[in-house]
Amino acid sequence: MRFALGLCTCLWGSKRISGVRMRYVHFLAASIIGVILAEALPCLAGERPARDSPVAPQAITGLEKGTWELSVMSGYTHTYRRTDSNATKLKGVPVVLGLGLVATDPIGNSWYRGQITVGGEAQFTQYVEPLTTYLAAFTPTLKYTFLASERWRPYIDVGAGLVWTDLGDRIPEKGSQFNFNLQAGAGLSYFVVPTASINLSYRYQHVSNAGTAEPNHGIDAGVVLIGTSMFF
Repeated sequence: MRFALGLCTCLWGSKRISGVRMRYVHFLAASIIGVILAEALPCLAGERPARDSPVAPQAITGLEKGTWELSVMSGYTHTYRRTDSNATKLKGVPVVLGLGLVATDPIGNSWYRGQITVGGEAQFTQYVEPLTTYLAAFTPTLKYTFLASERWRPYIDVGAGLVWTDLGDRIPEKGSQFNFNLQAGAGLSYFVVPTASINLSYRYQHVSNAGTAEPNHGIDAGVVLIGTSMFF
């Protein structure tokens, strides 16, 4: 976790990141999260009492059903070339405000034991290279949090929503200002106290107009986010 935070600090503090370093930023972030997830998930076997124990199903109770989660995150986003038509390399800073509701009690008794949260995110991204522009999105989301331990909880999430951006007609990939957003990611929450956590995540984001205007090559981006959540 300290290494991941150090990496983010290093990248944030750099005024200009070289093209070679930038190529590996998202690869490194994804690798870090993958290693953390690999370390955290085995905790299910180590921290939970044996199946024969009468308290095994209640070993990690999770959040109470009906709990609200308010989160704020920021970080770095960088588009990449999925096809030859994706030529523009956008770099920017996203800010994400999320609100979710824990919709289930803990599900399952194996390594996949977890809870489902339904909610939505408001995202604003300020692009700074190669041109100054913006993207605003509202995305309904679905998140599954693994109850790996009382403090370390990996999660995966998906979302689909609406986008408004002034990229339309300013880059060859976009032909309209109104677009749609698809995203999927994975992350890790560290609960400092039962009602607050620090979150680190990496997500893939695809923005296109679904063929409502031409051109419609879309933009694909990797997004590294770090932030906090409050539960009430």
